[in-house]
Amino acid sequence: MVNLADSIHAMCIIILLFADDMVLMGNSVIDLQNFLNKLQSYCDVCGLKVNVAITKIVVFMKRGPLRQDEIWNYNGQLLEVVQ
Repeated sequence: MVNLADSIHAMCIIILLFADDMVLMGNSVIDLQNFLNKLQSYCDVCGLKVNVAITKIVVFMKRGPLRQDEIWNYNGQLLEVVQ
């Protein structure tokens, strides 16, 4: 029998949608920034906007403080990292 937790962990989930909310997930700082850039391009083309003021970054499975290069931005605006 396949362990569901192992199956989910093995999947690469890029985006989850909840009504008017969205979750982007990446395996690295670069992955997530690339997804944010692609989201921005998509929103620009479709005339959509992201409310950067309420957009948050959550880092899972990180030991110790964030490094200086562990920052993310959307449309040039720094995104807040929360626990």
